[in-house]
Amino acid sequence: MNAFLETISKLKLTLDHCIKKFSNSYKLLFCVEKMQITSPKEVSKFLGMAKSNLAILAGKLRLQKYLTQEKINKKEIKYKVTSLGLKKLEEKLQKNKITEQDMAKITQIAKELA
Repeated sequence: MNAFLETISKLKLTLDHCIKKFSNSYKLLFCVEKMQITSPKEVSKFLGMAKSNLAILAGKLRLQKYLTQEKINKKEIKYKVTSLGLKKLEEKLQKNKITEQDMAKITQIAKELA
């Protein structure tokens, strides 16, 4: 297995361990805020979700004021977590006891992919 696939596997296992009990809404907020994956195409790939389902989920989060959508150009958009969404995400992370050490490990693996 090449190094890239090994890194992806490590990241997936670590994330699955940390956020396995999260709903898709929290997974989306986590992905955008903590992983800095902001384009719908990348988010849908990362979460293993169809783009149409992601659009529906993102729409619900926008209605709740947890997420915004910024237009880059005619074809591209990116997501951004609002302060209210960040507050909800942080509460969820604390409730599920996601430690700073877990976050550091996830960030380190994500940087290896960049």
